[in-house]
Amino acid sequence: MSTARDRYLRALDRVDGVVAGVRPDRWGLPTPCSAWDVRALLGHLVDGQVQVTALLRGTPPPAPTTEPADLARLAGPDPAASWRRARQEAAAALAAVPDDAVVASPMGEVPVAVLLGTAVVEPLLHGWDLATALGVAADLDPETAEVTLAGVRALGPQLAATGMYATALPVHDGTSAAGQLLALTGRRAEG
Repeated sequence: MSTARDRYLRALDRVDGVVAGVRPDRWGLPTPCSAWDVRALLGHLVDGQVQVTALLRGTPPPAPTTEPADLARLAGPDPAASWRRARQEAAAALAAVPDDAVVASPMGEVPVAVLLGTAVVEPLLHGWDLATALGVAADLDPETAEVTLAGVRALGPQLAATGMYATALPVHDGTSAAGQLLALTGRRAEG
């Protein structure tokens, strides 16, 4: 099994692959996150990397950006370039932190693996959201989905109560970990 660091970087790589193929006329497309178009969703992912980078560097993160218009501004006139910069900063901060480091987080002092294990939900699920919005192959890394599933399952209805996730959908017997993760966060896999 790979490390939390490996899984996190793999999730960022998957977002990279989707973002690299976005044509300029597609930034305004709707996404499975009903309040956000593709530009705002990528702005949310940029903001997430800013948060993670700050935590990894031991500095207080700025307040999260939540309004769709503010997220779109955060993505800027060239959302792909904004993503690449934020992703590179996060990767550089991660490279500078040893595997056994403990970092301050909203959950208190935690090992870097715990921080990454929580933070990976964003690029994992929103990478799927971006791909779905753009009509490209939308899959979740099976290992990351498997490892992430228990934490998401434990949160149960608390996820929807935040207003950031839709109500969980039914999960049927035999559903893959990826399918379960999507359903538990209110997403419906096609096919």
